[in-house]
Amino acid sequence: MIVVGGAGYVVNKKYGSIARGRCADYDGARALYTQLLAQRILPSPIKNFGRFDSAARLGCFTAALALDDAGIACSENEKLDVGVSGTSVEGSLRANIEYFRDYVDCGRTLARGNLFIYTLGSSPLAEASIYFGLRGPLLYMMFSERRVENVLRNAAGMVINSEASAMLAFYADKSEGICFALMDQRSTAAGGIGTVDETVGKIGGLSGVVDIVNALANKS
Repeated sequence: MIVVGGAGYVVNKKYGSIARGRCADYDGARALYTQLLAQRILPSPIKNFGRFDSAARLGCFTAALALDDAGIACSENEKLDVGVSGTSVEGSLRANIEYFRDYVDCGRTLARGNLFIYTLGSSPLAEASIYFGLRGPLLYMMFSERRVENVLRNAAGMVINSEASAMLAFYADKSEGICFALMDQRSTAAGGIGTVDETVGKIGGLSGVVDIVNALANKS
């Protein structure tokens, strides 16, 4: 049976995790980065963090919180048999617009290459995968409806088919995001959040990250 062992989220001025019930305030991406490093939720500094776009930062933050929430330890010297799948509301639209504006202002030879990287929807997932040393499959998908349910079920299917021992499933809505850590129930000592079906049942058709967090935390 596949369970959601943990989940981490970042919303407007707040971040936290579901299974452990963590919730704290932050003021800006740089402050959140410093806080997660100080708490060892981020195991080490992120190389080139200053060049990350907002989606890549969101991906790394929520992945760190989800892995910590699920009790999956990360090490600089050890690769993890964990895969990554993700979806979002906007796709790479914001990154496309930023690169286009930079291209218009600077021209072909001076437009910043690091902006072009994030015009691919999979790039933020890849940044998180590289940082955490994840060697499982990586897949970015777009759905017209029930995005969270679809990305969770897709990730669960990968674990069932032994494509990875565990999966991270991301969902982002503009500047807010949540990441779920899925694994076989035998791989976790605690029950975590619940089975995939139980988690999907709580979320239903919700699409707002704050609403999803409240539903999983049983808040009104």
